[in-house]
Amino acid sequence: MYIEYIYKPQDVEGVLKRYPSIYKKLGSPSQEGQISVGFPQCRKTGREIYRILSNQHYPHLVELLKALDYCIANGWVQPALLRTQGRKEFDSSVSELFIAEFFLKRGFKVRGFEEDKKQKSIPDMLVTSEKESISVEVYCPRDWNGLEYFLEELMLGILHLDIPWDFSLEINMRLMHCFDSMGNILWFDPWKFSDAFDTPAKRWTKIGSILSQVETAITDHRTPKIIECLRDENLNILVEARENQARKSQGQMPNRRIFLHPPSITGYAPEGMFDQLVKRRVLKKIQKGQTQSLPGNNIKALCVDISKLGYRDEFFHPYYLQSFGKSIENHLDHNNNVGVDIVAFCLHGVPTRTDMAIPVIFRKPSISEEICGQLFGENHSFTDIL
Repeated sequence: MYIEYIYKPQDVEGVLKRYPSIYKKLGSPSQEGQISVGFPQCRKTGREIYRILSNQHYPHLVELLKALDYCIANGWVQPALLRTQGRKEFDSSVSELFIAEFFLKRGFKVRGFEEDKKQKSIPDMLVTSEKESISVEVYCPRDWNGLEYFLEELMLGILHLDIPWDFSLEINMRLMHCFDSMGNILWFDPWKFSDAFDTPAKRWTKIGSILSQVETAITDHRTPKIIECLRDENLNILVEARENQARKSQGQMPNRRIFLHPPSITGYAPEGMFDQLVKRRVLKKIQKGQTQSLPGNNIKALCVDISKLGYRDEFFHPYYLQSFGKSIENHLDHNNNVGVDIVAFCLHGVPTRTDMAIPVIFRKPSISEEICGQLFGENHSFTDIL
C-alpha cells in the first residue's frame, strides 16, 4: 500500500510551466494517476513528486523544485525522484539531489547511477573535474526510521483520504500502562516502536486499518467521535483519534487539519545518538563498499545528510563537535578497515537555503586540506580519520 496524493491538474500544470526541465521529464499532470472519487475535478497518484508540486506554498518545497530543475538542465537525473511512491526512497533521492546541486554549482560534472543500479552495489554518483574524480555515496539517516515514517505516513494518509469531507482531527498516541507490575514507571521506547514498523509493509498493516476506521467515523455520524485506532500491548501504545468539525466538502480540494500528539521522547542525548549512528549505521553503510565499486583511482566519499536528525543544530556547537569527533575516532579507523577517504556530514536548507553547509569533514591523512577545500569549500572543520 501507499498514499495516493490528491491534486488539482491545472494547478500542478501552472507550477510545472515554471520548471521546463522537470516538465519535460514528468509530462502532463492531467494524464497522471486516476480521477479522484471524492473530488472529481482532481486526480490522485502515489508518486511523491506530486506532493511537492501540490504544496508550493512551502518555501523549502519551492527550493526543492528549483534545485531539481537546475540539476536536470545540467545533466544530472535521478529517476527515482520523479517516479517513486515510497517515502524513504524519496527522502534518499532528495538528499542526492542537493548533493548533486552543490557539486554542479561548484563547477563539477555529476553523473548519477540510479538507472544502472538494479541489484548492483554501486555509488549514487560520480563527481568529476579536470583534476579530481570522486565516487560519492549519499546517506540520509533518521533517529528512528520506523517511528518517524509511521507518523508522517499516518498524517499524510488522513489528509489525502479520498472522501468528499472536510474535517479537523486530533490524534493522540499514549502509553496504555504507565507502571509495570512492580510499580516502576514505564517510558515510551522509540527503538522498539521503530523496529516494529521499520518497513512500509509493517507500517501499513496498522496505518491502513487506522485510515479505514477514521474514514468510517467521518462518513458515518453514528460512529462515536472518539475512535480507538490502535491498541498494542507489546508496544504498550494506544492510538486514539478525536474527530470534530466534519462537514461535506464545498471546495474542489480537501480542506483538513490534523493535530498529531506522539508520545513523549526524553533522555536521548545528542552525544549518545551520534555515537550509535556512527557505530551501527554509518560504519555499516561504509562496509557495503558502494564507493569502492567503480573502476579507476577515485576519491571515495560518503556524504551523510544530517537534515533529518533531531540534533542537527548541535553540529555547529564546539562542545558537540568535539564529542562527535571522538565517536569518529573510536569507530572509524584503520582497524575497522574504513573503505572511504572522506566522510562529510552535510546539511542542506538550513541556514543557507540550497547552499550546502558542511559542518564537519572526517578524512584520511592521504586527502589534503587543499583537496577538501576544492570539493567542499571552506564552510567546515576538518578532522583526520586516524
